Amino acid sequence: MNKIRINVDRNINYIYHMNAVAKCSADDGYAGKYVRLHKVEDLEVLKQNAGKQGYTPEVSEVLKGNFDIYIYNVWYEIRSEMMEYAESLQKRFNESGFTEEEDAKAGVQSKTYFNVYLCNSISNGAEELYTEDGRLVVGTNQTVDEAYAYIQKAYRRYISSIG
Repeated sequence: MNKIRINVDRNINYIYHMNAVAKCSADDGYAGKYVRLHKVEDLEVLKQNAGKQGYTPEVSEVLKGNFDIYIYNVWYEIRSEMMEYAESLQKRFNESGFTEEEDAKAGVQSKTYFNVYLCNSISNGAEELYTEDGRLVVGTNQTVDEAYAYIQKAYRRYISSIG
C-alpha cells in the first residue's frame, strides 16, 4: 500500500504566499505578481519577524487581515491547477509500489503516511522536509516527473531517519 499522500492545503499555501510576497524567502519573481494585493506595512511586519519562533500578536493580525485577500485573489485562481497536479502525482505513487520497496530495503514498516503538501509559491526557494512527523512541503514549479523524483528522495531520507 502506498504511504505517500499528496495534499493541497490552502492554509499552508497561504503562509508560504505571505512569506514570498514579504520576501522572507528566496525572491524568484513570485512576489512581483502578488505584492500589489497587500499593504506595504503588513509585508514589513512579516519581514521584521521572519525566522522567529511562533507568531507575535502583530504577525497574527497581519495574517488574519490578509487571508480573505489571498483566498479571493490567489487561491481560487490556482486551486484547480494544483488539484490536477496533485492527482497526477498521487496516481504515480499509487501505481508504483515505491513505498513498499523502500520500506523493505530499509527494513522498516512505517505505520503512518508521508504527507506531501504542494505549494505554488515555492519555486527556487527551499522545499522543507520535517522528518519527525513525515511531512514535506514541495513547490509545483517543476514537472510531475521532477516532483516525483524529488519526493522519492525525500521519502528515502524520511525512512532512514525512522529506521
